[in-house]
Amino acid sequence: MGIITSLIFCMVSTEVIKAINSVDFLSITTPILTYAGISVANKLGTLKSLSWKVAITGVFIFVGTYLGSATLAQFGLFLSNK
Repeated sequence: MGIITSLIFCMVSTEVIKAINSVDFLSITTPILTYAGISVANKLGTLKSLSWKVAITGVFIFVGTYLGSATLAQFGLFLSNK
């Protein structure tokens, strides 16, 4: 929803962009990443038993996320004629 409301052709885009610019995203992501790290560390025994399956799944997730983000970025640049 935030992406749609911040597009150029949206009537409220200037207000949304002002609100987004006032947020410090590093302070938001630090506790989330800490919680994720703690939850993984609690399940380390289970993670060791899954071994190579987790690594392969992780690679597919990273590649898929990268390609999806790059595709959306290219589409956004195409729409903005850049």
